[in-house]
Amino acid sequence: MRLEAKFLVDPMKLAQAVVEKLRDSDFDAAMSLVRASEKARDGMAVDNIVSWNHIIDWLMSQGEPSMAWKIYNEMKKRGHKPDAHTYTIMLRGYRDNVKKPNVVKQAVAVYDSISAANSAVTPTTIHTNAVLSVCARANDIESLWSIAGRLPDKGPGAPDHITFTTILQAINAEVRARAVELGGRNGPDFDAQPIFEQAVSDARKLWVDITARWRKGDLQLDEALVCAMGRLLMLSTEPKAYEDVLNLVQQTMNIPRTPDGLGKTGEDLAKEEENSVTSPSANTSSPPETANSSLVRQGLRQTQLGPTSTSIYAIPGQNTLSMLIETATALRYLRVGKYYWDLLTAPEGLYKIVPDHGNVMAYLRLLRVSRASQATLDVLRMPRPKDIQDRLMVRGTFFIAMSTCLRDKNNPNVFETASRILDLMQGRAEAVDQEQSPTSGGQQLKLSPKVLTKYLELALATTNGLNGSRLNKRKDGDLDFERDPRKNNTLRALRRLAPDMVNVKRLLKDHLDESEQQAAMKARTPTVQKILAKRQLTHLSVSENIRELVDFLRMLIGAYDKILMVNEHLEDDGLGPLDKDILTECWSQKRKLSAFLGKVINARGIPKEARQIPEQGTVHRQTSTEPLEDNLGDEAGKSLDVTLPNQRTKALREINRSRLKQEKAREESRLSRRQKRELEKEERIRKQFPASMLKPPQSGRSRTNSQKFETTDHKRTTSPSQKYSGWGGEFAALAREQGQGENTSFIDLRP
Repeated sequence: MRLEAKFLVDPMKLAQAVVEKLRDSDFDAAMSLVRASEKARDGMAVDNIVSWNHIIDWLMSQGEPSMAWKIYNEMKKRGHKPDAHTYTIMLRGYRDNVKKPNVVKQAVAVYDSISAANSAVTPTTIHTNAVLSVCARANDIESLWSIAGRLPDKGPGAPDHITFTTILQAINAEVRARAVELGGRNGPDFDAQPIFEQAVSDARKLWVDITARWRKGDLQLDEALVCAMGRLLMLSTEPKAYEDVLNLVQQTMNIPRTPDGLGKTGEDLAKEEENSVTSPSANTSSPPETANSSLVRQGLRQTQLGPTSTSIYAIPGQNTLSMLIETATALRYLRVGKYYWDLLTAPEGLYKIVPDHGNVMAYLRLLRVSRASQATLDVLRMPRPKDIQDRLMVRGTFFIAMSTCLRDKNNPNVFETASRILDLMQGRAEAVDQEQSPTSGGQQLKLSPKVLTKYLELALATTNGLNGSRLNKRKDGDLDFERDPRKNNTLRALRRLAPDMVNVKRLLKDHLDESEQQAAMKARTPTVQKILAKRQLTHLSVSENIRELVDFLRMLIGAYDKILMVNEHLEDDGLGPLDKDILTECWSQKRKLSAFLGKVINARGIPKEARQIPEQGTVHRQTSTEPLEDNLGDEAGKSLDVTLPNQRTKALREINRSRLKQEKAREESRLSRRQKRELEKEERIRKQFPASMLKPPQSGRSRTNSQKFETTDHKRTTSPSQKYSGWGGEFAALAREQGQGENTSFIDLRP
């Protein structure tokens, strides 16, 4: 290595040789070469600071910040002073390895060494932003404030827009992490909202300093800084905070809240929104591009400044679009939200933002609140890039779309719109089946059971006599119940959902068999068995939500029952019954489904803790993040929908997961060491394999007399391999069916 170093006296060639060895993951050779270069030029050291930087950078990329710290100190001991690039590499590496131990301490030490008296480097804003990013990712808010408090107000090293963005994002992340920690520790009585409100208050104080610097020309705003402040305001549950998000965008991006209401207050906008929602034209479901085209043109005329590089205003992007749509949806400013969407995404507009997956989902939630079913269908049909379209055409999207149709049930064309949405979902499911190979997961329906339930509920809501309304007599003397199966929405829906009903029954039967087999696998100790029964382990047989499958069948039974009740009403009034085929089908399906559902609910052999199917009338907790349709109010600005997905709701879900984790830890703390090992083993096995593939452990004491006699009677006539129900137990039957039973021999490998 020393001989090679003699010919590498050129610092550039030495650095190239080090990079080649590091590319081959030969760290020892690269390190030996750099050390040998210390005396390569007649006993004098070569200027190899670039080579040291390459080694430190490679160690950071390999997730070894501690080793990089040692090399950094060795470099200084050998008399090489770190340059500006060395500090940047160190701080950037600590940012990427923030979960490793002592990262924040070492990063702060590196940053402090820049300002040392013997340092050859002047600290810059780049170094400051790098170390602040380390503290922010580690949620070390104290170290972050200690560094930010030493920054000058003006001149070199003063904070820029990246600095303030990092600080605001750090406040957001730290308060959510602290809420999750306290929520898991203090139990269900913990309220995280005071912590969120304090973070919002701190951010408001910091924003006063930001706007003061911006007005003086000392700070340039960008979208990341504006959205960091806006997302912090959305942690609050006060409508005034969400109003300030709209004011914030108007202040920093020169986007008016309404094209004709720059001076209007929130109360005036709320009155306009109420008038637009309660007016008869609100349920026409007109596309937003036609309804708000005049608003967009006015907005373009009043927005004088476009997105140019010399503008003093920040340029909006996809993050801004999502934030505005979410804010307008939470405040029920539906007209304002559609205006923002059309203004920012208009192809002929100033901004020409191409919506991503998050933008489209936020806009679909806005359309759901505004009962715009046709506009929802138009949004789903819009051409998009394949990556965005693949992420968009999922079950959650179609559930929002079908919920929109259900809220728009007064629209006479809504059932046809819902049928087209169901066609899109079915076509997407078939395309996925052709593109992707079958996975090793459990069985799953092509269409979401929640979407199917909403579709049938919509059919009932749009059928006279089945939606709770009173039947009236028509001119011909008959009641206004549609007897034609081709025009009756409920009968059309039942006919279309018949194949899905068969698949749902098959999945429930498979799940029941799997649960019975898993319940039969007893653990060695009763305590472990009780814990295993309580925990819902992943079933590889059926991966659908069992509650949703049962709810779908109950909705079917209710639909058949309502049709039969209408038939009784018609017969009581002497108007003649429905078609005989319809009545026969309704009675038959109602009896079959009721009997099947009764067997599923009252299944024997399954512990109470392991049951996932609620009894009739049982109210279970809402697990979805989507709000219920009944909770979507129409009063604009007076209340706030706090159930919409944002950073606050994500933090609340993390708190619930932390509580479940703490509860799980408390359960395991009462177990002995042997029971813990048994529990861990059983959980690992049951998560990896379905119960049908596992042989239930049976000891000699637990076997009944009938089993013993059965084994004795068949001892001479039945081979052990045919009695074995574990691995390979079905291959013997398969071989006999194919006529290979006599030519194939099975070897019993049991001890």
